[in-house]
Amino acid sequence: MAKSNERNEKINDDYKSLKEWMCHDDASYHKFTDEEASEIQTALVGWYRKSRRKLPWRGDAPPYNGSTAGFSQMKNTDDSKTKKQKKISKYFVKKEVTNGIKEEAEKKLVENECNMSMAQEVTPYGVWVSEIMLQQTRVEAVIPYYLKWMKSFPTVFALAEASEDEVNAHWAGLGFYRRARMLHSGAKTVVKCYNGELPSSVPELMKINGIGR
Repeated sequence: MAKSNERNEKINDDYKSLKEWMCHDDASYHKFTDEEASEIQTALVGWYRKSRRKLPWRGDAPPYNGSTAGFSQMKNTDDSKTKKQKKISKYFVKKEVTNGIKEEAEKKLVENECNMSMAQEVTPYGVWVSEIMLQQTRVEAVIPYYLKWMKSFPTVFALAEASEDEVNAHWAGLGFYRRARMLHSGAKTVVKCYNGELPSSVPELMKINGIGR
């Protein structure tokens, strides 16, 4: 009973602190030392690199993981109760590498190199295609369509030269077909008016079909 009360009190304290932070209007909540700011930045970047989804339009190599379903149910492998801290001397002990471990490491290196060779190049055109496909559509549903699209129309020139039937065939099943028509039309505009390069200014981008605010 006592433990239950202590747990409830801690939850209430945590909630109170969170509520105070959410409703604050005091600048002191944002005053960090350089060391604190560096720690926060490092933690955020580390979390992002570990947890972010691997997607082709980000230049990642396969396999891709478009869904975040069940992410919150993942087990915490850093639980201090189950993980013992290593002594610092452990990091300075020369480790013997057996043939089996060495072969496994070499095999993994080859696999990683093969995967990286399959990674999509990040280009303004590829980002544009992904943004249009992702409108009102789930990420995991877009991935196979994006890969097929970029294989058939790897550049804005290839898309501009494609027929309407070819474009529609590659979009079939993704829904909201007006997006495909606008993307096709926009590609023709980019080739004709901008020599195949997407403009870098907002006013110029707004002139392209399918791009808006």
